[in-house]
Amino acid sequence: MKLNAGERYILTGTETFARILSGEAEVYAVSREDTSFRQMYLITLGVGETAYPAGDELGFTDILIYALTDIQLDIKPFKSQEASAHIPEMRRWFNSLVQIKWLTLLANRGDDVLATWQDGAVFSKSFATLDDLLEDFWENQNILTSLLGVKFLAEDKRLTAQTIARLKSKYELLDGVVGSLLGEEEIDDMELAKVAGGNSGWGAGYTVCLKLGVGLGGVSGCVVIGGSV
Repeated sequence: MKLNAGERYILTGTETFARILSGEAEVYAVSREDTSFRQMYLITLGVGETAYPAGDELGFTDILIYALTDIQLDIKPFKSQEASAHIPEMRRWFNSLVQIKWLTLLANRGDDVLATWQDGAVFSKSFATLDDLLEDFWENQNILTSLLGVKFLAEDKRLTAQTIARLKSKYELLDGVVGSLLGEEEIDDMELAKVAGGNSGWGAGYTVCLKLGVGLGGVSGCVVIGGSV
């Protein structure tokens, strides 16, 4: 697939990924059309590098490729290559993303999963099949897109009630608030707490705790992302 400079392509579904065959592109997280539009620059990709769809369980976020130059994209099924061929590309994807300032701050505060994105230990276990790898990949990707969705939420308080309603329908809300998610400059006010137990490959979920504007009734709560309690 060819994109001329300035053209965009949104990665959808969970069956394919995109590799840059020529040129240079930027990758953005963008909010879905049924919400107030937001976009966030993530990383820049060059020849041979890959981008992956959001796989967003909450339905807030897509991944968009923006062509800086004329580019050639190869849209490939995940099943087109073995697990061993995917692992270096997936590691590079998460390692590039964790260089984003606010994700780096979370990793440096001791977040176990984001730390594996930093040090390359993600996907270090043995995978018997491609499906086993993809299960682990989507767990990590859903952590990413959930964080992006909450980041969008913090930037647009008008979406608070709608977003909390979706979170309630998808995950178990826990009582109490341990932090509030604000802008990058106040990232220390965001708390990610590990939840014991869970049946996922990494054995734990996350609780993203929010305190949202009093103008919207002071909606608050903690949402479990991944794993189980």
